[in-house]
Order: sequence, then C-alpha cells, then structure tokens
Amino acid sequence: MPVFADIAVTTTATLDLWLPEAAPRATLLWLHGGGFLKGSRKEPVAAALAERLLPQGVAVASGDYVLSGSAASLPAGMRAEQREFSRQAQQAGLRMARRLHGPAFAAALLDASALVAALAGGAAHAATAGRPVIVAGHSAGGILALSLAYPPQQWATRIAPPQAVLALAAALVHPWALRAGGPPARLLVANRDRIVPPADAAIGAQMAAERRADLVLVETGIAGHNQQIAALFDGLDQHGHPWFALLERLIEAAAEVS
Repeated sequence: MPVFADIAVTTTATLDLWLPEAAPRATLLWLHGGGFLKGSRKEPVAAALAERLLPQGVAVASGDYVLSGSAASLPAGMRAEQREFSRQAQQAGLRMARRLHGPAFAAALLDASALVAALAGGAAHAATAGRPVIVAGHSAGGILALSLAYPPQQWATRIAPPQAVLALAAALVHPWALRAGGPPARLLVANRDRIVPPADAAIGAQMAAERRADLVLVETGIAGHNQQIAALFDGLDQHGHPWFALLERLIEAAAEVS
C-alpha cells in the first residue's frame, strides 16, 4: 500500500494517504473523533479502511484538524454566526455537549473543508484530483462529516462539500440546513449513547424527511458510542448484511456519478 504521510494542508490540518495500485476511482476521507479536544489521524481505523477499500480501487485518507479551536481563531464574519447557530442547535432540542457545536467545532469544520478541497483538487496528491470524495467519521468526526454535506447557508461558500457521507455515533448540529438535492448521508447510531444521544440524531432524521433530504438514520441495535466503529467493520443488520456495505454503496454511487 503506497502511503504518503504527513501531507500538510493548512497549519493545523494534515493528511495521511493510501493509494491503490491503479488510479483511484474515489477517495474516502476518514475524520477521527475525540470531542474536538483530542484524537489523531494515526489511529488504526484509517489503516483498516485502507486494507478493505484499496483492493476496490478506492484511495483512503486520514485527516487531522485543529483541536480546541477558539472563537478568536475563526474568521471575523463567522464568530457571531457560530454563536447564533449554537443557540439554534440548543433550541432545536440537541442535548449533546455545547462544545460539540461551539467554536472548536467551527474551527475544525474549516480544516475538514480544506482537507476535502485538497483531495478533490489534487493539492494533496495528483492521483486524487477530480475524484469524488466521500467523508466518513466517528463522533466529532461524524459531526464534521455531516456538516460538510449540509452547512448553514451562511457558511456554504466556505465549505468544500463531499459527494457522500457516513457518520458514526454522531448527529447533525445544524438540522435546519438540510435540503433536497444534497449529498447522500448515512448515520449509523447506537440505541444507547452517553456522548451523542440517539435523540439528537433523530432530530436530523425527522427534519430530513420533512425537507426530502437524503439523510438516513440507521440504528445498529448495539449500545455504546465507540462500539459503532466495530459495528461498521464487523456488524450485521437484521437481514445478515454487513453494515460495511453501507459505506461501499455510498462510494459506488459517488464513483458512478463522477
């Protein structure tokens, strides 16, 4: 597996990249969790994804983004908007910790967008230029993935959108940004989760149905926050189909469209 490590995208956003032997037909970007306080692209999930997806002609990237970002680190025009969006998130009924939709989230979102743009545009590596980018992430990384696909209108020009999203143990923190015609998104959640309550994910799913957005909530029936990663790799749905096929179908659809 050709691995290109430590590709600097911004001063705080860095990529590791695995490439298949032939030109990739798509790129999967993995975003780690950690509550915007901790976490690393070096965690083993991305390498496990590469082992499964490289034989299918899919490049895999793992990205770091800024941690513990403050309001002062945001562009001036985003600061008041971020405060208002965080207030709206609470009004919408989200019960997750405020930091998960606060300034640290917004700063990380800008870095995540830069990672998508670097992959899609070829700045990270020429092999990924023009290929669709699918973003997958767990917890904070899943929140970022969903927000890349469906940012508030005021931030849309700042955000490089992916072609599809798979989020694990996450929720959409700006559910009012959902719209018809956006990227397909799948949200894999537990029946019990102390970090991101399943009820938070359900708010987005309900609004997606009302707005005809292509966001589908998938309950694994497995309790636990971190356990959703194991569910993705090894779990089966009620029909005996692997949950990993959700990701493969998203990639396949994105690759066909491109």
